[in-house]
Amino acid sequence: MLPKRHEPDGLDLTNAELAAVFALSRTVRAQILEEDPNVGGFNFGLNKGVVAGQKIDHAHFHVIPRRAGEAPPPAAQR
Repeated sequence: MLPKRHEPDGLDLTNAELAAVFALSRTVRAQILEEDPNVGGFNFGLNKGVVAGQKIDHAHFHVIPRRAGEAPPPAAQR
């Protein structure tokens, strides 16, 4: 089951909540690959803290499909 409580830091989720996030991420990855054969990889992660790019104070994870030839992921702002 996915977390339903407010938690600002994704790394402070319980082990069960993190397991649910990763399980859902696998499902999302499979759906993306099924719909778009041009996806060759993924970036997966979270931003924690303003200096890391976190703009909303709640835990959320990014599953970002990547394709050959596209621009690289943006660098962290300093």
